[in-house]
This record gives sequence, C-alpha cells and structure tokens, in this order.
Amino acid sequence: MENFVAKLYDTQGTIYGEVKYNLESFKHFSKHSHATFSLSAVDTHDITVWYHGEGDKILHPDQIAVYNPQHVHMTASEHPKPIPYYNLHLDTQWCLAIQQEVFPQIQHFLPLETLILGEPSLREGLGLLLKLIRTEEPHTIELLLRALLKDIFILHCASTGEETPENRLLHQVEAYILSHLQEPVSIEDIASEVGYSTAHINRVFKQHYGLTPHAFMIDQRIHKAKEYLLKSDHPNLSEVALEAGFYDQSHFIKAFKKAYSISPNHYTK
Repeated sequence: MENFVAKLYDTQGTIYGEVKYNLESFKHFSKHSHATFSLSAVDTHDITVWYHGEGDKILHPDQIAVYNPQHVHMTASEHPKPIPYYNLHLDTQWCLAIQQEVFPQIQHFLPLETLILGEPSLREGLGLLLKLIRTEEPHTIELLLRALLKDIFILHCASTGEETPENRLLHQVEAYILSHLQEPVSIEDIASEVGYSTAHINRVFKQHYGLTPHAFMIDQRIHKAKEYLLKSDHPNLSEVALEAGFYDQSHFIKAFKKAYSISPNHYTK
C-alpha cells in the first residue's frame, strides 16, 4: 500500500476526520498533542508510546493506541527502519455527540481511561475500516466508524461526566486560549480572565496537559495551521503563519517541524 491521506465527510459534506497511512514514518516524534481524538495502529513491529502522566506503553500490531484530545505524548522505535503506521484523527465535537448517545449526562468529551486497546475485535474492526476507507461511500464509512467508536467508548470511558473545580478551570483557560490564538496572550491575561493566580493556573494546567499555557497555545496554533494547510491546495505559508497566530513564517515552520517531524510544504504534498 502506498502513502495516502483521506478526509472523512459526513452526509452534509462536512469534514469530521482524517485518515493517514505513512510508509515512510519517522522513527521518533517529539512531545506533542492533537486537538482531535485520535487512534493509531501499526502493521509491523512494536513502537513505544510515551503519555504524559502515564509513562511508556508498548503498541503491538494487534492493538490500537488512543490519544485523547490535548494529551501530550510522543513515540519512539528501536527498529532500524521507519515503521508504517495509520493515524485516524476525529473531530472532538463529532465524537462527543456519539459519546452522548452512551452517556447522556456529559457536556464535554469524556477521555478514554485505557490508552492501548487490546481487544482483537476492535483492532479487526479498525483494520477493516482502513481497508474500505478509499473504496466505500462516505455514508458507509461513517456508519462503520460510529459503531466502532461506540464500542470503544462503552468499554473504555468512565461513566461519569461530573466536573471538578480544577476541570472547570481547565475548560475556562482552554476556551480563553482558543479564542485568542491570534493575539499575544500572557499568563497574566489568563489569570485576570479566570480569577486565579498565575502560579495556580500553571500548576494545574501543566499537571493535566503536560504543557504550560504558553506551550499549549503554540500547540494549538500548530493545529490551526494544519487545518489551513488541509483546506488549501497551494497554501501561502506566510499567510498560514499569520492566520494561525505565529509572528512570522520562520517561527511557524520551526514549530511545525518540531511537532510533526516534517515541514509544512512536505505535509501538504
């Protein structure tokens, strides 16, 4: 199978996800996160996945790795050659709607408690979906994917959506950052907005995300830039950098390569 990237469309023609298969994957990715809910799998050989707060976990070819939204992680491999891998990125709000069919009381996306899924039926279901992704109608793919995700959520999500004061603070800070990505926001600006000290915000935020609020903002700007790159066949990198909130093109390229181990131009190709 050759490299491919495929966008996933619902019946209204709205993009809700992306599938990527890469034969020439890099052996190592630096610490990063995704704004999406993501799943990944490998066809051959094991890789090590490090999760913030969880440590190293081994992903085998018959398993699925889970990346909750904004959960910092990185991957590594001792194999001498790059290992082909699949990545499935799904819009968090689209996933939340599926979760609410299972847990009607929740208001926010419920992170999975299990990060390496070992059930053979789940890996087989994902494998079948990935084989059909480029040949079946979008409606069929969405139905298959929704059924797979519902099984995953039932098996591996906690059945409570109750919010703690710290979770409310995290949601406030995250919402403020996301609504001010194009502005030079400081930790003092955030503290003034949410009514907590800068020290408390930094402590709670880094404990949960593994990133400071500033590093989280850079991470989100990279996600925003990636969205712009996906929407354009011939993107202007200077314009993408400014739209995503970077000072200039060079800062954007450096941050993008650090997160994805690939340049923005190479990614669009």
